[in-house]
Amino acid sequence: MDYNQLKGPVKAAILVRSLGKAAADRLLNSLSDNERTVVYRQLDQMGTVSAEITEYVAKEFADITSELA
Repeated sequence: MDYNQLKGPVKAAILVRSLGKAAADRLLNSLSDNERTVVYRQLDQMGTVSAEITEYVAKEFADITSELA
């Protein structure tokens, strides 16, 4: 899996999978019904994700959220 080729829905699914249940639920509940469906579909189709990819996705999310604060 090449990080540079990952699209938003795949990154969202990786992030959701890496979070605890409460945080994942909060994130998913902030999405529209359509967005949630897309993320669930990605989760269903996703195989193993390396720790390195998960870290890249988490860092990107943290960077984006810190810019919004």
